[in-house]
Amino acid sequence: MLVLSHKENNPEIVGNEYLVLGTLEPSAWRKRNKEPINMGNAQEKVHDFKEYLNIKPAYW
Repeated sequence: MLVLSHKENNPEIVGNEYLVLGTLEPSAWRKRNKEPINMGNAQEKVHDFKEYLNIKPAYW
C-alpha cells in the first residue's frame, strides 16, 4: 500500500523498514479524507493486534 500510494509523491518513504503498531478502525479509515489522522488523534483509532504471526513464503 505504501508503494502504490506514495511512489510518485513521496518516493523517499518507499523501501524503508516500518513498525506496524496495530490496525485502524474501519470507520476512521473511511473518514480519513474528511478527518485526517495524525499522531495526536491516532491512538484513539488504532488498536493493538490480537495475535502476531511470522509469515514466510512457501516457495521462493
